[in-house]
Amino acid sequence: MTFNRISGIAFLAPALLLAPQYSHAAEDEAELERVVVTATRTEQSLDDSLASVSVITAADIDRLQARNLIDLLEGQAGITVANSGGPGKLTSVFMRGTSSDHVLVLVNGMRFGSTTAGIAALQDIPVDQVERIEIVRGPRAALYGSDAIGGVIQVFTRQPETGLAANAEVGAGSFGRREASVGIGERFEKSWYRVDAGHVTLDGFDSCVNSGTAGCFANEPDDDGYDNTSVSGRVGRELGETGIIEFDAWQAEGENFYDGFFNRTEYERSAMNLRISGEVMDALDLEFRGGRSSDDSVNSGPFGSGYVDTARDEASLLANYSLESQVISLGIESRDDQVDSDTAYDETSRRTDAVFTQWQFDASDWSADVAARYIDDEQFGGKTTGSFGLGHDISDNWKAWLSYGSAYHAPTFNDLYFPGFSNPDLEPETSHSTEIGLRYDNGYQLDVNLYENRLDNLIEFDFATSMPVNVSEARIRGLEVRWLWRNSDWRISADMTLLDTENLSGLNEGNELPRRADRSLRLEIDRSLGEWSLGAGLNAVGRRYDDLGNTTELAGYATLDLRASWMLSTKWELAAKLGNALDRDYQTVNGYFQAGRNGQLYLRYNY
Repeated sequence: MTFNRISGIAFLAPALLLAPQYSHAAEDEAELERVVVTATRTEQSLDDSLASVSVITAADIDRLQARNLIDLLEGQAGITVANSGGPGKLTSVFMRGTSSDHVLVLVNGMRFGSTTAGIAALQDIPVDQVERIEIVRGPRAALYGSDAIGGVIQVFTRQPETGLAANAEVGAGSFGRREASVGIGERFEKSWYRVDAGHVTLDGFDSCVNSGTAGCFANEPDDDGYDNTSVSGRVGRELGETGIIEFDAWQAEGENFYDGFFNRTEYERSAMNLRISGEVMDALDLEFRGGRSSDDSVNSGPFGSGYVDTARDEASLLANYSLESQVISLGIESRDDQVDSDTAYDETSRRTDAVFTQWQFDASDWSADVAARYIDDEQFGGKTTGSFGLGHDISDNWKAWLSYGSAYHAPTFNDLYFPGFSNPDLEPETSHSTEIGLRYDNGYQLDVNLYENRLDNLIEFDFATSMPVNVSEARIRGLEVRWLWRNSDWRISADMTLLDTENLSGLNEGNELPRRADRSLRLEIDRSLGEWSLGAGLNAVGRRYDDLGNTTELAGYATLDLRASWMLSTKWELAAKLGNALDRDYQTVNGYFQAGRNGQLYLRYNY
């Protein structure tokens, strides 16, 4: 495989832990977190948002010394992760108890993920090319369409800074990890560019346990390696007084080794996006987006090989009309999903068109957000979704809100047509969710969210029949608490989730939905000591079932990470991390071990 598309664009327990110094001052970092765009598709202060939103900045990535997006997402409020064997391996992200394909993933505003499997390969997006991640919990189908039942994760690649900026990093660690990255960017008076590239190789470890009833069902006692080479870039220019035109692209390719019928995958993932926006008349802004994402793979093993290439073309036009205390939005959107494979899919394309509108109101102590979308699905026909939020500023520091949202998800090509493991009679999934939120911000930040989601025709894979089935009705209830306090030397945060899921019908009535942990806690403590910074992170996860029948229970676990960094000079930094310091054995998917105690060491340069 080659870079054929963008290669030219160049629970509760105190823990004392440590993390590297912030990339920016604490005040600057806090300011960066205050504006979000994913919740409403418009710029909005986090204080004004009528949704549960988290922001992970580039400074957080450096501080936590995360080596992949899964490290950053695991343990965030409302998020459960299921991984099949360590870094680079298939990873499912469950948000608020919904399925892994109910989480919409955007890269710079464009949908990203496989049209056949229905999930995004988040494990292959390199964190050293990420500027920011916005996590919006709860249904956002009225704004984004299918897939946003549980929420939205949007990844923004790195932006250029004023003047010339460059960075480089080399590192090594356990399981044969070797990696390097480099980036350069510059912002001129009216134009800008940024190019980043990176490579990581892991020899891996033998993660699969073949018990005969779980895991990979193969006896292959070898290390399962992983290789990823990536590049991202953006270039843009101002148009007149208020307009801009910008093109960005990202691509990763590599190899993944594992155990099973197929034991090697060559993959290529990419996303590219053209954005043109500006004020066309007083108070009226227009934004056009058009782009393509792709997810291609070649799977091989001792018994044969096969390929699956998927692509998604998407275009949208959004108009925002701003009044003194209101914003009225109207948008149209078109998407074409495609499959090319040597596997015989009965259908290989699907077109979806949509029109949506939103009204935002914010005046005095009250705010509101109402949105609606009509979807015309080529295969499943018309569908209408909507949302409503009402917020009240109780005082200068307290805000409360109530929201409701309906959502929709069409079965994937694999769900419907993959030979031997599909069900062409599947119906689309729908959901209706209500939420109460409370936010406090004065010296420290506190967010509390209580929600219930009712799902009809929920699609789950039934291992007893080896096919996906519609669970007629399911109910999910949850409580999320997020807390953050920081000053110039300390930063302490905690994310806690309590989750209750129940299958309300069929043979598995009364059972919990699989692979959703019933509770979790992520605690991070950081201390800056001049040239040194120290940090620790505790991730505690409760038990879960691995199957619809609730016959296989996975035990809860807790892991501890320790980290430190030393500023050798104003431009050079040495960072080290000890992961799973207590060497806990645990599984998030039955039959697949996770990494034991591991270490990593990095040298960074910033100009």
